[in-house]
Amino acid sequence: MMKFSETKPPTAARRTPAWLGITLLALALTSAGATAFPINIKQDKNAQDTNVEAAKRFAGTWRGKSDLKMVANNADSVLVFKMEGDRLKGTERRLEIRIEGEGQEPRIVRDEYVPLPDLTVEGKILTWKAKWIQADQEALRRVTLISDDEILFETVGTHRSSNHPTLIVPVSSKPKREK
Repeated sequence: MMKFSETKPPTAARRTPAWLGITLLALALTSAGATAFPINIKQDKNAQDTNVEAAKRFAGTWRGKSDLKMVANNADSVLVFKMEGDRLKGTERRLEIRIEGEGQEPRIVRDEYVPLPDLTVEGKILTWKAKWIQADQEALRRVTLISDDEILFETVGTHRSSNHPTLIVPVSSKPKREK
């Protein structure tokens, strides 16, 4: 009669080291084969050329009225895009508008053009992330090419009032290409 301490391990447990050895050998041979016969993957130049061509369609000066009703009459949104080599660069008109009291016209207190961060072009859509109210917050801005002479510019803005909390509002415009 066999005692419990004398039992043999199951058959599967005895085969495990053998299978592990075979697997490691196969992996080593595969690695050696990959080193001996390297695979060269070429970047699709047509895809890169297509992206540059798509970016060129945005180049130009685009001017339009914002859909915010509170802005001053001369507060056009302006985007300027230009090609620098094979990259699209841009600037945006930034305004700070104040309304001093009830019934008074909005007044522009700051009007400047600021460079845009890295632009991403995918077909008819151009996007970038802009720093926003807080340094750690970003707003995604998007431009969609409607036609060769019109774009849809979408972003997020704020509406502040001294007796109400700041509201976050969507802002859009349909700027036209200046000729």
